[in-house]
Amino acid sequence: MQIAGTLLFILIACPALAAQNLSLSQAMEKTLRDNREIKASDSAVAAAKADRDGAFAKYLPSVSVTAAYTHLNDDIEIDLHDLRSAMIASSAASATAASGNPAVGNAVANQLNAALPNFVLPIQKQDFTFATVNLMQPLFTGGKITANKRAKEELYNNSQTESTDTQGRILVELVQQYFTVQLASKVREVRNDSLTTFKEHQRIAAALVKQGQLSRAQKMKVDVAVADAESALSKSIRDENLAKKVLANTLELSDTDFNLTTPLSLKPLKPMESYSSTAGNENFSLKQIHHKRSLLEAKQTAARSEFYPTLALIGSYEFYEKDLTELAPKWFVGVALKMNIFNGGGDKSDLNVISQQKVYLDYFEGHANTLVNIGVEKYYSEILNAKEQYDTLQKTKSLAEESLRLNNSAFKNGFSKSTDVIDSELALLSVRLNELKVLYDYNSNYVQLLKFSGQKDEIVAIYKAEEKTP
Repeated sequence: MQIAGTLLFILIACPALAAQNLSLSQAMEKTLRDNREIKASDSAVAAAKADRDGAFAKYLPSVSVTAAYTHLNDDIEIDLHDLRSAMIASSAASATAASGNPAVGNAVANQLNAALPNFVLPIQKQDFTFATVNLMQPLFTGGKITANKRAKEELYNNSQTESTDTQGRILVELVQQYFTVQLASKVREVRNDSLTTFKEHQRIAAALVKQGQLSRAQKMKVDVAVADAESALSKSIRDENLAKKVLANTLELSDTDFNLTTPLSLKPLKPMESYSSTAGNENFSLKQIHHKRSLLEAKQTAARSEFYPTLALIGSYEFYEKDLTELAPKWFVGVALKMNIFNGGGDKSDLNVISQQKVYLDYFEGHANTLVNIGVEKYYSEILNAKEQYDTLQKTKSLAEESLRLNNSAFKNGFSKSTDVIDSELALLSVRLNELKVLYDYNSNYVQLLKFSGQKDEIVAIYKAEEKTP
């Protein structure tokens, strides 16, 4: 009594030692918040958003600063020596003609040659430095900038679609792992109950053998059933421990000391047309096809823009110079036009490729729509099959329980064989195990149907609402 009181005190004083209750909605919230793959997909969305927002900058002017130091092989000069020689020769000729004496002309030529400097006009020094501010504003690009912006928008939308699909896929895996633990736990309980029943039957059989009312051969069959039940229980314990480790790894928990509180149960099911309609708009594969089509249309617009000229406003202002020629302008503005005349037919080829890709996408989309409808029908049929099996098992379980009760009563009074009791117990055990498996299959296909039809948020909402229902 004192030991029990001490243990109770420890559990109260140290609640961390007690197993933690974990509902499915809590597990989902933790997964959506902490899962690394989901965080990676969120980062991809953020990167695509930044890329999309940056696409608008193509409409705005670009302003840049250019600074340069230049060293030429020599100064740039204009040599006017021929002009100087012509001037001297002309003056000498005039002096000779006026005086009639060539010596006078030669004297004038010598005087001018000595007096006149070399006729060399400096244009640019060998070393110079300058800095300018440059402006370029696109005026017309043939739709290239708009196509780029549209492509970035679709890439962003596609990243969101992929992120949503990643979340849905991980939630489906989580639900399956969560209910795998629940299934394994319930199987262990059923196996344990079965072993307890078989041991009680073994005790009664041993007493009947002593009284001579039961043969040892029949007693051995009971012993075999007990051994089988013990082996099955050991396996179910191992299965449960393994399932808990898998779930703990997914939730990034340090241990498996938790109690799952969300039970296996049937969920509300809408008409199949509702899921088919939603899947037609929200299915991951179909949405990716939509994004792919929009990207191809943007690429087609960009390819067509190559047939149009590019027009831009340009300008430059020199705000610093050293030893730069005075012939260089201080500033200028203008309009620049560029148009491709011939590139070997590459632009036309690009358009043809995109057109064929769109045709391929049309065929693929039709096939994908068919597969999506088949997928919805498959999951829906599996759910209905599980529901029908569950309803049938409820009736079968009642009959199996009654059969076991009657055979137990008859056996205790010596009117039934031990094999009859064992068969009844095994029949009830099979029904209980099948019932659990059917509930697991129902929930597994249910969340896959929701994810397949693009209703990721419904997975969280339905199980959360169920937990709030008393």
